[in-house]
Amino acid sequence: MSKESFLSSLEKIVGKDNILSAEIDRVAYSFSAYNIWSKPDFVIRPAYPEEVADILVECSKNGIPIVPRGNGTSLVGGPISSSGAIMSMRRMNSVLEVNPDDMTATVEAGVCLRELLKELPEDLFFPVDPDGLCLSTFGGMVAENSASPLSLFYGTVGESIMGLEVVTADGSIWELGATIPCEGKMEKLFIGTEGTLGVITKVKVRLRRRPLRLFGLTVDFSHVGDALDLYSRLSYRGELMLGYTIYYRDIFEVHLPDERLGARAYTIIPHEPHSLVEFIKELSEELEILQVDVLELDPRILPYWKGNTYLMENLKTTGKTVNFVSFTTNSDLLHEAVSRIDHVGARMKLNTVTIINPGLNWILTGFSYDSLDNKSRERAHKAVEMLAQSLEELGASFGYGTGVGFNMAGLKFKELDNEALYKKIKKVLDPSGIMNPGKVVLGD
Repeated sequence: MSKESFLSSLEKIVGKDNILSAEIDRVAYSFSAYNIWSKPDFVIRPAYPEEVADILVECSKNGIPIVPRGNGTSLVGGPISSSGAIMSMRRMNSVLEVNPDDMTATVEAGVCLRELLKELPEDLFFPVDPDGLCLSTFGGMVAENSASPLSLFYGTVGESIMGLEVVTADGSIWELGATIPCEGKMEKLFIGTEGTLGVITKVKVRLRRRPLRLFGLTVDFSHVGDALDLYSRLSYRGELMLGYTIYYRDIFEVHLPDERLGARAYTIIPHEPHSLVEFIKELSEELEILQVDVLELDPRILPYWKGNTYLMENLKTTGKTVNFVSFTTNSDLLHEAVSRIDHVGARMKLNTVTIINPGLNWILTGFSYDSLDNKSRERAHKAVEMLAQSLEELGASFGYGTGVGFNMAGLKFKELDNEALYKKIKKVLDPSGIMNPGKVVLGD
């Protein structure tokens, strides 16, 4: 079938206005956060699960690759298509139900977190905010099994899933779910596999009670090892922390150019902080703590990713972007992992951007570069390859909290217990190989 005939068949499904193939539209859908980009051949904008089903059938018949996309907030190029079509889910943007008694909400896949939060009673919220701006869509968050700093206490998005509606490549529409989060069966196949097995069209999530009070503690250190040590001591002490995140080194290059500042830890607690602050201050000399600040937060507002402020200010001022890698490793290897990041950055003459969540054994790191400079971009890609090889020696798994996307395709994926089994399931659910090909496992 010719391209014109194929597009004509899609127009019959969603209407001419919802097929975008002009150059300006292809460019608009060619990138995600931080300038990872590749132009799709065209963009399709369905509004109903039945339209999604018909689109997938047509793509399967014609061997056209298709990538679901929400708001494009992925750090690792999740919604990027190297060829074929982008399926934009943003027309599927209804909050279908909020049940305060059951503490659940059901939304279409194109609903972003901010839109749901506006519909919730004041005492309820959804705690995982992967982009720090409440702009990520629920379809994308489930597909990537997203995490954020509050995942220390509340878990990843996948741990709050009560049910999914999923459309597979043959046009089947499946209602999958359980009465208890994570106790279902089939829906787990679609959590964290990045749209490679099916398109998520509806999500039912468990909501949480808002804490009555929230406090944010900022602790500055000379050395990142001391920030890691403080987390261990607070955890051993039994301190209740909703989040504990360490922002490391070059992330402060512009925003806080203080040569003494080696790392900044930010922890969120749901209780009066006086005793905790005193405990931390007692360790000031031993851990080379430079400063401790406390701020009471508004519990009605989802705590912001502090690192995003530093990072965005840095990138906006320098005009650079970042190639990110997300991974987990054993807790006793976190410091060694940071050292290896530093080594690769120094060798490739690139600044590093590193955010550490020690309670999750999770590090999100990247190399900043000038996206308009081909040599700089090539060094950043080479740095990612070098780092991945070095981290694999530590037994790291990749993609936690972000998915794998373009950046980490082919690496050991955190969500996969069995790569061979995944490939067999992929073959059954997507025999034509059209669903976001190459993202989770190369050659999938």
